[in-house]
Amino acid sequence: VRRTALLAINSLSHHHPSVILSYAPQIIRILYYEMSVKPELKRKVDLGPFKHTIDDGLPLRKAAFACISTFLDSMPQVVDVSEFLPHLVKGLEDVNDVQMSCHFILQQLCRWSPTMLLSNTSIILNPLALTINKQIKQKRTGTVDRTNDVIRSALRSLFALAAIPEAARDRSIQDFCAKVQSKPDIAEIIQSEHLLDKVRS
Repeated sequence: VRRTALLAINSLSHHHPSVILSYAPQIIRILYYEMSVKPELKRKVDLGPFKHTIDDGLPLRKAAFACISTFLDSMPQVVDVSEFLPHLVKGLEDVNDVQMSCHFILQQLCRWSPTMLLSNTSIILNPLALTINKQIKQKRTGTVDRTNDVIRSALRSLFALAAIPEAARDRSIQDFCAKVQSKPDIAEIIQSEHLLDKVRS
């Protein structure tokens, strides 16, 4: 039911943002609550020789971040970026699906609130570094493809951050970009995504 409600909010904010504009502060508080990982929503399933953990809260977290992403497109004025940033950082440390949603939001914020991002580069770069420094897998399987996709997604966010004009004076961003470009596997992704072109343009 909660996920259905979040999907309805996402649809309304996309197609009819004026309908929910006056309720945005209350809605955003609910979204922030749903973004957190809740241990009580995790359960273990016995699959014979091993156990698998199912996170029933994952769809809610993904839906909550999707709502914020839509808000940034349709009514960005309702999102207090300084208030949202701690939740974004936690999302950047979450599982791959949530991370990729947060990477996209980070790229949106590079357009809407670049100054706020550049004043918080230390807490943003740390989770990006953890993702980018994952070992790139060469064997083609679904899990491997997903791992490589999240690395690629994190790189897009990093270079979107680096493309902010004022980022040229941010030593932490410049040093990190230089470091990742020195790794052949990462450099290949950067080239295939034309990420340096975005920084130079």
